[in-house]
Amino acid sequence: MVFSEIARKYIEQYAKTVMVLTHRSELCKQTSTTLKKLTVPNRIINSKTNNFKNNSPCYVAMV
Repeated sequence: MVFSEIARKYIEQYAKTVMVLTHRSELCKQTSTTLKKLTVPNRIINSKTNNFKNNSPCYVAMV
């Protein structure tokens, strides 16, 4: 939750895009949910992502 707040503040202060990297699909979903609770719109990028759209302030990606 701490990094989600850091991401929220960074987006708010600098109006830049943030990418959060995770190494498990469960963490990817949990991170996305936490960011949404903090009113940070985000998109998940994983191996199933076909149409990548660069229109979100935050991305949660699987590595």
